[in-house]
Amino acid sequence: MPLRMIMSKDLAVRIGAVLGSMVDEALIAFTPEGLRIKAVDNAHIAMVELNVDKGAFESFSSDDREIGIDLERYSEFLKIASAGDLVHLSLDEGSGKWVMVIGNVTRSMAPLSTKDWPSVKIPKLALEAKAILNSEELHRIVKATAGTAGGTFHGLGISIDPDFISMDANGDTDSVSMRLAKDLLVSLECQTHVCSKLPLDYIGNIAKAIPNGTLITMRLGDDLPLRLDFPIAEGKGQVSYYLAPLLEED
Repeated sequence: MPLRMIMSKDLAVRIGAVLGSMVDEALIAFTPEGLRIKAVDNAHIAMVELNVDKGAFESFSSDDREIGIDLERYSEFLKIASAGDLVHLSLDEGSGKWVMVIGNVTRSMAPLSTKDWPSVKIPKLALEAKAILNSEELHRIVKATAGTAGGTFHGLGISIDPDFISMDANGDTDSVSMRLAKDLLVSLECQTHVCSKLPLDYIGNIAKAIPNGTLITMRLGDDLPLRLDFPIAEGKGQVSYYLAPLLEED
């Protein structure tokens, strides 16, 4: 079965943003039911898992295959798209090239080799606390720590308690904190206090990939990786980020 798909500009851009927040290259697993991607950043600090069902696309056809893609070239070409444009992607079986078409413009790209691509295994984590919040709250704390006027901030501490969650960052001279009571959250499931300190630059990159108006499911355990889940494509796609905690210096 030939690999062909048509998607909205918004979906194409969102896929690029989600993956590009962590990696420069990705191995995409196509199936008849959609696409599946697992990727880990070069420092092995963060992982991203992206699943998009075929129903999210205007049209979609594929058999089981894997294709490596350069995300910088992919996202660069999407910049020519206007609101309402459709993005056509296919694999030219003759040349083996990845073909993108937007309007009357076509770009052909050699796919990356799939040989020796590292296997990515999603960790099974026992994360005791779970909170669902609006993406605007995460954007707000990230914006509050942007810039260098108050010195460099050293990580973002996230705590979840039975009645609230809090996020705080300490800089060379300044500090920023935010507290969200249970009634400001969509839901909160927590039996006891848990906390973890995460790399702020990674949190910032993740926040950029999450659109406003999105519900984020946050899972956390004591000094364990943070897991963030959120839907895309009106629930026909799902994103999961896993972010390792910072190691405290002795």
